[in-house]
Amino acid sequence: MILQGSNVEGKATTVDVVRDLSSYKCSISVVRASGEIPLLLRLLEDENDDVREKASCVVAQLSYDCVDILALTEAGIILILLSLLQNESKELKDNVVEALINFSEDPSFKDMISQAFDVPTF
Repeated sequence: MILQGSNVEGKATTVDVVRDLSSYKCSISVVRASGEIPLLLRLLEDENDDVREKASCVVAQLSYDCVDILALTEAGIILILLSLLQNESKELKDNVVEALINFSEDPSFKDMISQAFDVPTF
């Protein structure tokens, strides 16, 4: 399988394919039907910064649609995104912050994100 081992180029190409899938109208139905959400989460946790940066870019792109947000949060992405804030890559952190801001605009996820940052919501 392409995600096993240290094939960074293969992993980066996989992220590019997921990104391309996510750019279509009704994107999450395409991404969900293809089983790519768990793959995207695994790529966010990859040891290579380039792979994580590309995957976080896809998440940021998907975070502008409430249906996409729901599918991603159901898969457990919020805790992964929060852990990525500790990374040194500026691009990765920027993508993660963009996604979390978009997620926090949805009232159902606002409290979860605020609790993670220990900031009360009003």
